[in-house]
Amino acid sequence: MMGYSVFCFLWDGVLVDSGFLHAWDALRHFLKGKRVDVLLHTHAHEDHAGNSAAIIRTKGADAPAPGILAEALAHPERDHYRWFRTMTWGAPPEPCLARIMDGDVVSVGNRRFRYVPTPGHCPAHHVVFEETTRTMFTGDLYLAPVVRFASRHEDLGRTIASLRKAAALEPEIMFDSHLGALDDPIRRLNERADNMEAVQDRVLELDAQGLEPREITRLVLGNENHLSWITRGDFKKQNVVWSFLKGKGGV
Repeated sequence: MMGYSVFCFLWDGVLVDSGFLHAWDALRHFLKGKRVDVLLHTHAHEDHAGNSAAIIRTKGADAPAPGILAEALAHPERDHYRWFRTMTWGAPPEPCLARIMDGDVVSVGNRRFRYVPTPGHCPAHHVVFEETTRTMFTGDLYLAPVVRFASRHEDLGRTIASLRKAAALEPEIMFDSHLGALDDPIRRLNERADNMEAVQDRVLELDAQGLEPREITRLVLGNENHLSWITRGDFKKQNVVWSFLKGKGGV
């Protein structure tokens, strides 16, 4: 319905994210006969952790996570589920009892997977950075070259800082949870941050002129489309404006 695909990534027995409940049959078929020794997560939303409890149960996978992420995985009922999310992805995830890590690195063979906090999309969002190959799994940090929509709970100011933080790690390849493998990640991450900063500057400029958020949205991002109606405002253009105005204390 939403027009999105979702990726999970299996690499030598390490699975990054587990997809959404409606895709369980396809994922189970793909994993048949394959090892899943370790399950890592970029965040706890239902399209990324929807099958995690089932994978731990059926594959015996270890699921290490930093404390804030482990808490989110264990308590999906605290998220803000709306009807359109259940229709698109399936029921909210079954609680996933991740193992709380002492540090931020998971060593698997000669690989070192580092959890890097990148809040903004949600407070517990992380990228997973494999240090020996400079491979980054970015979850929902990147998503697109430009910002056009946001959920009502996103903090886009923090997302900009997280994009810069991820780019500073100098990844050589990145895997986006909705776009798949992407080359030239440093450029892509910085260009996304540049675009968001330009939108932020224009929003604040028009706000200083006394324009209302709805008019600012129309001038900067254009008119709302079907997503606003389908999600009853949970995912729409005006949320971008509101997020930037909240960041400066204006809403």
